[in-house]
Amino acid sequence: MFKSAVLGVAPFAFVCVTCLVTIVSAGLAVGFALNWMFPAIDLGVATLCGLVSVAMSGSAIKTLLLLTAVRNDTAANFSELEDEGDDLSLSDEQVESMADQLSEAILMRIVAKEAWIRPKPRSRR
Repeated sequence: MFKSAVLGVAPFAFVCVTCLVTIVSAGLAVGFALNWMFPAIDLGVATLCGLVSVAMSGSAIKTLLLLTAVRNDTAANFSELEDEGDDLSLSDEQVESMADQLSEAILMRIVAKEAWIRPKPRSRR
């Protein structure tokens, strides 16, 4: 039982440790470069700056890839939508019903706002 649990967790732990070592090594490399270019920056602070820059770069790359994927999907779906035709048309009765519901909701909000009475400040004795 214990052996199967360890075997199930081992690949996950290996991937996590590998990612952590890669990120920290990249941050340390950027920190050494900052310390070498600007000796006034302490190695610890330079390493922290390197870690932040590596994390921000990773986040920017992830966002860029996500935007590229969304753009490609949208372009593919747009060509499919052109072929289907207009399925979103409403009849005149549906439009009138929706307009009546909207105007009734707006009037109810106006009446509710006018009915709201602010509490009067208590006078000091």
